[in-house]
Amino acid sequence: MISGMTVGLLKEILIKHNLSDDDVIDFCFTFTSTKHLRGQRYHHTESREMEFDQIYKREFGILMDFIPTKLEES
Repeated sequence: MISGMTVGLLKEILIKHNLSDDDVIDFCFTFTSTKHLRGQRYHHTESREMEFDQIYKREFGILMDFIPTKLEES
């Protein structure tokens, strides 16, 4: 699980980078794992674009739900 971000911090980032309400924010999830194969250590990194799905207000804060982007077959 990743650490949370406050709405105030998000607003500060938007102001710092001169973003408006109409600007699109792309989210990318990167997962890195370490695998051991025959005594050798390998690092595997996988990146995936995410699409916004829903937003929820919970007792512990705000929860944003994302779904993986479906890649089109060529």
